[in-house]
Amino acid sequence: MRPFGVELLRILFVLVAPWLLVSCADRLDEPLSWPPSLSVTVLDVGQGDATLVSFSEQTHWLIDGGGSMGGQAEVGRRKLLPALRRQGVQRLEKVFVSHGHADHYEGLFAVLDALPVEELWVPDRRTFDGRAQALLSLSQTSGTRLREVARGHQLQSPSGAFRVELLHPLRDWKSHLSGSDSLVNDSSIVMRIALGDLSFLFTGDIEAAAEALLVNSGRLGSSTVIKVPHHASRTSSTAAFLNRVDPLLAVAGIGKGNRFGFPHASVSARYLARGTSLYWTARHGAMRMTTEGFSLTLERLPRQGRSVIERRWSSADLARWRERRSKGPLAAKPLAQVEADLLSGRLRGRGLCPVEPPSVNGYPLASTTRVVENVKVRAHTAVRKQETVLLMEERHWQRNRGRRGRLSAPWR
Repeated sequence: MRPFGVELLRILFVLVAPWLLVSCADRLDEPLSWPPSLSVTVLDVGQGDATLVSFSEQTHWLIDGGGSMGGQAEVGRRKLLPALRRQGVQRLEKVFVSHGHADHYEGLFAVLDALPVEELWVPDRRTFDGRAQALLSLSQTSGTRLREVARGHQLQSPSGAFRVELLHPLRDWKSHLSGSDSLVNDSSIVMRIALGDLSFLFTGDIEAAAEALLVNSGRLGSSTVIKVPHHASRTSSTAAFLNRVDPLLAVAGIGKGNRFGFPHASVSARYLARGTSLYWTARHGAMRMTTEGFSLTLERLPRQGRSVIERRWSSADLARWRERRSKGPLAAKPLAQVEADLLSGRLRGRGLCPVEPPSVNGYPLASTTRVVENVKVRAHTAVRKQETVLLMEERHWQRNRGRRGRLSAPWR
């Protein structure tokens, strides 16, 4: 005769087993969400911004939608939607319009038409012009909920593993920026998303006034990765702001041959002088950064073919970076000194060498005399007539960029 306890366990198993089988079968199609991962993809939409944030490959947020100041409505259909589909996006839980300029929202018209969007987040709709207001109207007719950061609407994290913080604009932001030269840019949504020890800072097009407000607020801490403010314009990325953020990696949405001269050489120098690795879409195309909270991987995403791992930072690499950061940021140096350090290898010797040289319009700096493909030239980035020479250098760069472990560029 079996003991009473064994018989009771057998009966319980018979009763519970069918329920367990049904419950597990219902979840077979659900993707695994542990361990959590965070993926940030900077999409190449020309001279504009569009960034996809994916939480454990299950929840997708889109920050800005590209376009142009002249109103390039086709960017959504031709560039943004195909890029989202390549990333496997079928719906968007949240879409953010960082501010009311067309190079950040024009492509979202096509997104709202083609994909279900739960919420559309804007900074302060009072700063939106007529075209941007039309986007808000379209969102309401499509059933998307409209949320305003300046009204104090709270943003919820997809799960407890992620930390999401809205830093700007606050309710009274205008009263603190009365002296701003561009209230529209300075109204940009600034948001930090973190997983484990790593964090990403999204900055829109904030300029010096909004940067100073954030620095003085005490809410702005360091971030591992920064989306470069205002496409690396000279209006932004002030020294005080970078001292506070002190990023390991900086990425920027920049169009090839743009008429604004982005990335501005002095801004590139500020990042490079402090050992920050600098990438931008005009040169590198779309880029994806992935982390599980303790390491970081940067991939380049060609429009055709498989992704290419550009660089990895292990947990040990990040620990060394945090140790260096704890000793205080590197003092910013003049552009000429940065170039001299790069040429002499001083930054490389300290393990802080950037992955790309400073540039203008996507071309390497050309402010010293050298021989390029048997042609001796003296060129400066500010002189547009030397673009032919710079293009020759660009070809040289492309031929030699595959070499690992050193900077293979004609200016070395």
